[in-house]
Amino acid sequence: MKIEKEHKKSTLMNMTKNQLSELVMCLEYNNNVLHDVINQQYKSFIALLPKWIPVTEELPENEQEVDIAIKTKIPGSLNDVDYIACRGFYEDGTLNTDDSKFLHYEYTTHPDDNGDSYASKGWYELSKYANEGKGDVNEIEDRDQVVAWRKIEEGYKPE
Repeated sequence: MKIEKEHKKSTLMNMTKNQLSELVMCLEYNNNVLHDVINQQYKSFIALLPKWIPVTEELPENEQEVDIAIKTKIPGSLNDVDYIACRGFYEDGTLNTDDSKFLHYEYTTHPDDNGDSYASKGWYELSKYANEGKGDVNEIEDRDQVVAWRKIEEGYKPE
């Protein structure tokens, strides 16, 4: 048996029980140290990720693109309530639609005495793929509730 002959000549096969026991304890210690290092790196990585902020605690800046968490009832779902996430922004109702970064279409207040219209106050889902990057928006429906938001990383830009 070739395998037995190779193992008989190996370092492990030549060790005493005490030496093997010390080696196993050393390997166990190294494994525990490695496990602790990986756990610490994981915690450090998680700490760098943007945190969800409840809307009851803080709102994002006006028209700041963020990820939003929406509490909703999706017809036909198994749960009474579902949570979905999407890209969106909050509109505080003070911005003239001509100055907006987004295309609000029908989501505006009636013109004031000067003929100016303002984006309606509320949360909006955002789709920037269309309209040359200006972005179509959909008002979050009344049956849905934005419960939290988080900052997003800056998108890809070639160097």
